[in-house]
Amino acid sequence: MNQAANIYGFGSYFKIHAPPPNDIDLLVVHQDVSVDSISLALQCKAVLTKILPEAHITILSKEEERELEFLRRSQAALLNTVNSSNVSSTISELAKSLRPSRTADACSYPVPSLSVSDVHEGHVWNLE
Repeated sequence: MNQAANIYGFGSYFKIHAPPPNDIDLLVVHQDVSVDSISLALQCKAVLTKILPEAHITILSKEEERELEFLRRSQAALLNTVNSSNVSSTISELAKSLRPSRTADACSYPVPSLSVSDVHEGHVWNLE
C-alpha cells in the first residue's frame, strides 16, 4: 500500500526576519498509526537525518497534529509530500532547496530498512 507523509518546516530557519538559524526544524506528519504509515515516517526521518544532520525532526500522526494544533501554533509551512514509493528522491530534492551546498551527496543515500520492532523499542525515535 502506498502511504504518504507531509514534511513541514517551522522555526527560525523559515522566518524572514529571524537571526541566522543554527538548525532546521522539520515536522513529518504521517497518516495514522498503522505499521506502513509509521515505517514511512521513520524512513523520512532517517533519510532527512543523513542528508541534513543539522535538522531537528519531529514526527506526528495526523491525529496527533490535530490534537496539538502543531501546524497552527508553529506556523509551519508545507515543504513537500513524500510517498512510500519516492522517499529518497523526494527528500533529496527537498534537501537541495534547503541546503544547496549539500546537493552532491544528497542522492546517494539509500532508504533505510526499518522494522516495527525499531518503533516499539525506541531505536529510531531519538535520532536527534
